[in-house]
Amino acid sequence: MHATPQKISLIAQTEAVLLEGMRQRRWQHELPGERILSRELRISRWTLRAALSELARNGYLKISQGLPCAITPRALQVRQRQPPARKVALVMPARLSKLRLFVALWIDELRIILNEQEIQLTFQDSAKAYRPNPKHALESLVEKHPHNDWLLMLSTRAMQEWFQTRSEFVLIAGTRFDGIHLPAIDIASHAAGVHAAHTLLGLGHRQLALITPSVSNAGVLATETGLRQAISKARYAAANMVVATCNEEPSEICRAVDRLMSEPVRPTVLIGARAASMLTAFSHLTRLGLRVPQDISLLSIEWEPFLDMVVPRIAHYEIPPAQFARQIARAFLRPAARHAEATYLNPQFVSGASLRRLPVQSKD
Repeated sequence: MHATPQKISLIAQTEAVLLEGMRQRRWQHELPGERILSRELRISRWTLRAALSELARNGYLKISQGLPCAITPRALQVRQRQPPARKVALVMPARLSKLRLFVALWIDELRIILNEQEIQLTFQDSAKAYRPNPKHALESLVEKHPHNDWLLMLSTRAMQEWFQTRSEFVLIAGTRFDGIHLPAIDIASHAAGVHAAHTLLGLGHRQLALITPSVSNAGVLATETGLRQAISKARYAAANMVVATCNEEPSEICRAVDRLMSEPVRPTVLIGARAASMLTAFSHLTRLGLRVPQDISLLSIEWEPFLDMVVPRIAHYEIPPAQFARQIARAFLRPAARHAEATYLNPQFVSGASLRRLPVQSKD
């Protein structure tokens, strides 16, 4: 057996694998028993029986109680449907298991949507493609895995600039850098930054601190820009935001929090560009004996499912992974969408219980 069913449409995939095996004369008269087949295909007997029943209903098998499944002449004459002629290559910096959960969820949803349209989503994880000079890595990647459609995730400026010169259709999942004109499906990071600033200023906060990763993508930079612009335009007395940049190791995040809390004028709210960093900051503040939100407020620009389990619940911006996946799929399924510049999805603000209202201060 040269193929096994995949996660998507498991019963239908099992049917296809069995039918292909019959067509290739792996079995010519009858199928092996359920125990052998389920072990070989690595599926449950319930899934196998459902696939066998469907094959029998379509005339490919004859099922008799107590006897092996008999293969009909029709099954031996059937030409199995060819594999999807169209493929979409997803370029990512690491394996799917190492990516944040939100990303894994929308990728899984996208794979299901494209599969239903007979489009295969392939994964091209290449850390070298995310280096400062990725030219040779990208050339090798495209040469070894030729595709007509490419999807870039967490892409750097150098990656976007290189793909912009290509003839293939390239879609950015995330934020484009300035000067890039590739189509993109993006979360409205700048708008989230603006909204966050107005929300915090409206709650009386004047000393804000933003924790960002040392290697920031365009989305993080857009969030910071939105925060700064909104604060400067609001003109509240003494309104200020400091930015603490660190790598995403817990120890580094803790040191960044220590530096912020040792300032002569301590921030009244910490804003996390990354959900995981916000969770680390929250636990470290607790270790320092500081209460949320009584002593300091927290706001996460990013959402991950684990934030819903934190008490008090951390305020954040959230967008359903399925919604993000549907927008990406639309760009590959609709020809008109290929010519679009960028589509921005506005995340929903979830207030949580980690924000405290401070005494109102007057404007300048």
